[in-house]
Amino acid sequence: VLNGEVSVGADVYAAKGASADGTEWTVLENYGKTGASIKMLPVYTDDYASGEGPWVEYKVYVPAGEPSGNYRLTAFFGQSNNISFDEGNHLNVGLQVNGSTVATKNCLDNGYVAGDSWQWNNNIFNAGHTMNFGSVSLNAGENTIRIYGMDQNVLLQKLVLVSGDKDPKASFAGP
Repeated sequence: VLNGEVSVGADVYAAKGASADGTEWTVLENYGKTGASIKMLPVYTDDYASGEGPWVEYKVYVPAGEPSGNYRLTAFFGQSNNISFDEGNHLNVGLQVNGSTVATKNCLDNGYVAGDSWQWNNNIFNAGHTMNFGSVSLNAGENTIRIYGMDQNVLLQKLVLVSGDKDPKASFAGP
């Protein structure tokens, strides 16, 4: 973290783990706005319960002099089609920070329908979308953010953390 903000490419994870059926996050080079993205492969598997799917782990260091406490977490996703309609339109991941309980986060806006909504059209036109995952608490020193795959077709491009309640600086590719 520098000046209360950090941007982490999805392919710059510290560790990863496969699900029980062998599905894992795979780096897709030269795919996405910033050079690489990650996606769960193979894609033809059942959805996972929160905390049971493949995971990637990121280390975020908050040095002395930088604010610890609440950071707004924004995730950048590539174009994706939701393929799960069992409980409404969703494309879920699990989020765990510093060993906390895994929280289910939907990567799609309300009303998103693949091929048939303005949100989907914007997703295609803008080569992806962002989702504000809300506030996470970071301590001084090393912190661990773990993303669990739940629904197929999630394509993660980057994570951005900004201290306090500020938004990330606006730009097409993000900070």
